[in-house]
Amino acid sequence: MTSPAFPTTEVESTGKHGSAPAPQLWHRYHLTGDSDAESKLVEGYLPLVRTVIGRVAMTLPNHVCVEDLYSAGLVGLLQAVRSFSPNGGASFETFARFRIRGAVLDELRRL
Repeated sequence: MTSPAFPTTEVESTGKHGSAPAPQLWHRYHLTGDSDAESKLVEGYLPLVRTVIGRVAMTLPNHVCVEDLYSAGLVGLLQAVRSFSPNGGASFETFARFRIRGAVLDELRRL
């Protein structure tokens, strides 16, 4: 059940990574902590995880499992969504790249 204050089209095209969640979705997530909004945000930024993993994987030996890194990247993305504050001055994409890369590097250290 969605509030009438938020439009039903919550995904807008950004060009670079296909589609990213609209600002209304971020607003709804910050106001209510809605798990459905959180899921849509994570889903909207999945291409960002693939991009970060692809760049890190280029420098890794063949025995490293990319699926493990992808799982760690998803954890980093989820942490980024949960801890992002739009008042911080950075865009979410910039913030999330650092969190995803950090989670991937932590996983590599663990391995």
